[in-house]
Amino acid sequence: MAIAKKGLNYKAALRVVFSVSITFIIFFLIFRNVDIKAVKSSISRADLYLFLLAAILSVIEAVFLASFRWRLMLRRLGYKIGFKEALVVVIGSEPVGNFFPLKTGEFFKVLYLRRARGVPVAKTTLLVLCEQLLNFLSLFIFVILGGILSLKALLFNFFLINTPIDKSGLRGKAKTICKKISNFFKIEYTNAIKIFQDKQIIFYSFLIFAFELFIVYLLAESLGIFIPAVNILVFVPLVVIVSSLPFTVAGTGIREVSLLFFFAQFGSPEALLSLGLLYSFVEYLLPLLMGLLWVGRFWRGIVFKD
Repeated sequence: MAIAKKGLNYKAALRVVFSVSITFIIFFLIFRNVDIKAVKSSISRADLYLFLLAAILSVIEAVFLASFRWRLMLRRLGYKIGFKEALVVVIGSEPVGNFFPLKTGEFFKVLYLRRARGVPVAKTTLLVLCEQLLNFLSLFIFVILGGILSLKALLFNFFLINTPIDKSGLRGKAKTICKKISNFFKIEYTNAIKIFQDKQIIFYSFLIFAFELFIVYLLAESLGIFIPAVNILVFVPLVVIVSSLPFTVAGTGIREVSLLFFFAQFGSPEALLSLGLLYSFVEYLLPLLMGLLWVGRFWRGIVFKD
């Protein structure tokens, strides 16, 4: 048992080292081809008021909206926790979870709820997976919305014309996916689908990513980069998805490269890299730093039972 535990710890450490190394290599390659002084100058000239507004919205999204959504999802599974504890689960896990690729750090929440609240591992694991599925569906809907609004997005228009989408069809697909997840973890189908039937949970899921899209828009404006709203709707969700690939720490590096690729026509490499760095700071590093205030309580909840 002890040997198996050491093996798991070794693998976890190896994944962290791998992520940090790839992140460093990506930034090394980026800065070899970009004028660092121009990037510093671009960031220093950013509109402070727009930057602060973006930071405030990030705090509201990452702290309050995400905590409310977790509280609602747990309540749907029959477990009631206060907002402060939901805050500990969401924001307290940020410093721990962000060093693990592909959102695997999210499963520290499973450990916390199992130890501190006695919630079965299968239920909280299902909750984490459903949360990620909600995130993906929200991003997908924004991409489709951007495709509808853009006259230039012929591929999206062709898809929408030839593939009618109705609510019942989407709900049926969501139910099918949830049923498979539920069967895998031997949880009742009704417990899983409750999450997708809750209008408040769906609302918060879309609101969270609406905030993220608007934050990117504000940061671009603060740097003097004009990116049409349609392009933000279509490509920022793709940036979020690509930056979730299991290679770097919290998607850092991949996120910046993705912005350089998708928005090359709207700014210089230095300006877009500045946007990527501010985006990573406001949307990911800032919540992580705030999580340091709660990580002690979060970790105690994992190590010690109440």
